[in-house]
Order: sequence, then structure tokens, then C-alpha cells
Amino acid sequence: CDSWRDLTALRDSYQLEAFPMPAAWLLWMAPPSAIRAWTSLKLYLELAVSPLLVLPWPSLAALVASIQFLAIVADAALANRGGTVLCMAALALLILDD
Repeated sequence: CDSWRDLTALRDSYQLEAFPMPAAWLLWMAPPSAIRAWTSLKLYLELAVSPLLVLPWPSLAALVASIQFLAIVADAALANRGGTVLCMAALALLILDD
């Protein structure tokens, strides 16, 4: 999708989500450089940081799980997705339990 290639995909979350939260409107009004920064951070967290969970080092897995939990909270601030966010947060907290 072109919006992911030019790093403006999070700007469209206000229009694409069924139940957008007020933070999604703030992203819609943000300057393009801020939107590119947030989209880059989201892509980095999902594509580069997430695979580190499967490495055998528990301290690294705990750090990555904490970062993922904060990313889940940020996603919950953008849109009301019902119980999906709770399930994802529970999975992140289960990894921290080890």
C-alpha cells in the first residue's frame, strides 16, 4: 500500500477505524513529519523488535515484551477494538511472567 511506503499510514487511522478514539484525530491533524515518525516507529516495533521475543535470552524477551505492551497501549489510544487489545495485553504480560 502506498500509505505504508510513504510512511503516512497512521494518518489514515482516523478514517479507517470503526470506532476511532480522540488520539486518532490528533494524528490526523499532526504535521507530516510527526506522522512519518510515528509510522516508522510502529513499523520498527512490529517488524524488527517483535521477532526478538523468540530469542532464548529471558532478559531480552522481558524488555521486548514491555515495549510491546506499551505499543499495545498506544494502539488502544487510537481505536476502540473491543476485547482484542485486552487479549494482546494479556499475551504480553504472560511473556513478562517468565
